Amino acid sequence: MTPIVSIVMPVLNGVAFIDKAIRSITTQTLKEWELVVVDDGSSDGSQDVVRRWVDERIHLLQNERNRGASYCMNRGLDNARGKYVGRMDCDDISLPGRLAVQADYLERHSVGLLGTGFYQIEEESDVVSLHQSSLTDAELHWRFLFQNPVCSSSVMLKKEVLDKYGLRHDETLRSSLDFDFWTRVANVCETRVLSDPLVVYRRHASGISGQLRGDQKKNAEMISCRQLSLFLKTPCSFEVQERLRERLERLFLRTCGVLDRMAMKDYALLFEVARTLIKKHPVGADCVRKERAADIRYLIPIMPKKKEWRTIVQCGLSHDIVRSLMRWY
Repeated sequence: MTPIVSIVMPVLNGVAFIDKAIRSITTQTLKEWELVVVDDGSSDGSQDVVRRWVDERIHLLQNERNRGASYCMNRGLDNARGKYVGRMDCDDISLPGRLAVQADYLERHSVGLLGTGFYQIEEESDVVSLHQSSLTDAELHWRFLFQNPVCSSSVMLKKEVLDKYGLRHDETLRSSLDFDFWTRVANVCETRVLSDPLVVYRRHASGISGQLRGDQKKNAEMISCRQLSLFLKTPCSFEVQERLRERLERLFLRTCGVLDRMAMKDYALLFEVARTLIKKHPVGADCVRKERAADIRYLIPIMPKKKEWRTIVQCGLSHDIVRSLMRWY
């Protein structure tokens, strides 16, 4: 049987959670799947847990030595036979309808990368938080300039897109590998995040983000600079990237009535980003919410470049992007 969906699961000493992760795949409503587990030299018996599952759809690949998560993902992608490829960490859980919902959506739309909402479990408690945002292609491209807005274990991709453009993970990266990969995929195809929470993400200190936090921040900044440079069509320095990133992280804490004063070079740079975004990823004017329209009309007369603001509003940037642009000033 040729699978519709291949799930690639890298593993390194994941014995505590991997059995539950595998079980969540075996209970999917979509039955035409394969699970490609790539073990990266575990020493805790993770391989034995995988072998106990007697299912011809589950395949175990073992690295002779520790090669890193990027290598594991690439080896899994090279061995995946499905039309669609899902990513899943060995400590997370896919809810029963995940594969069916995502495969159906990818079949009916021209999207090449599809994420979903998710539940998050903290390591030392049973507290569950819900992350449920529906993000369009334009919104994702905006956010990819500064951060990774996608839960990695929720992502499903069209295999033909990866093969057509020769897209694989950068094996020199030990952290932020998914952020790097998603942005490169997003540069060649449409993307989308569904609001439906279809996975459970487990956050704990032994995860990559917990172990390599400093390295992750450095790599994320590098990726952000690359994305800004692509949009601006000119090199973007770490200094400029950090200045813009700090404002982006603060803007969600502000109210519309509190406006920052920006240096003219920052102002011009942001508008260049906005213009590029509008040109490449136009969205419908109906996406702008009425309650924000009054704030935008208030801002237009006091901004030195009225024409650009009117262009942004008329092009119908979605709610989140309009709010982001407003709060930068």
